[in-house]
Amino acid sequence: MFTTSNTPREVELARYGDPLDNFWKRCVWGFCGVPRVERLNFESIILSTPAQRAAWLSEVAALSEQLCN
Repeated sequence: MFTTSNTPREVELARYGDPLDNFWKRCVWGFCGVPRVERLNFESIILSTPAQRAAWLSEVAALSEQLCN
């Protein structure tokens, strides 16, 4: 699963304990009975450059290709 956020990872973990991970793994996929969920988060969207976002999209494409084969 790919997610995005605007809060830097260190800050999110220190302040909130990674609510996106909890929400998706427990409240969505866990509720649906999915036992294993892997998540890759891209941050900080608001501070990212076009080149950084393009690199993230390439990473998503490559990982998606691996999963589909």
